[in-house]
Amino acid sequence: MFMKILGAVFIAILSLNVYSAQSNDNVLEFTNWGAPVCNVQLSVVVSNNVITIDSMTILHCCIKNSSTNIVQFGDTGAPIYDSNVSLLDSSEKIFDLTPTNRFPRSIYMNISVRINPEQTYEWKIPIHIQKDFEFGTYKLKVKRIIWISGKRYDLESNLQEVQIK
Repeated sequence: MFMKILGAVFIAILSLNVYSAQSNDNVLEFTNWGAPVCNVQLSVVVSNNVITIDSMTILHCCIKNSSTNIVQFGDTGAPIYDSNVSLLDSSEKIFDLTPTNRFPRSIYMNISVRINPEQTYEWKIPIHIQKDFEFGTYKLKVKRIIWISGKRYDLESNLQEVQIK
């Protein structure tokens, strides 16, 4: 019985993740993109450019595949673990927002996602800004590992300006 409940919870979480990755009630436009890697680009848009300390905000991300190749990447079902999220201050100091308590290796990147040529893939990343952050203007960046034709690439998003208050 426990395994059936656990399976149902897993499917519900997976369905929620797929739904949130592919539908967007508040239609966002991805207009700024990171540098292309093999004609693949990553964009990030913040749900609110003013972020209050000790609060959550949502990052809306999109990979655009303008290549003729299939793009692949891993998906754990926990978006904050699938990407590296960081803030850069005015001196270019990097503040990593990705949790350090990574998934155990046995379940890390347990689903492979494929993006066909001329398609996009969207997902959301909830982030928490800790109490010890200093007020100020930062640039937010998302990185994601992708695979094209068996080769690994690091895909970087545009820089999105945010205010921490």
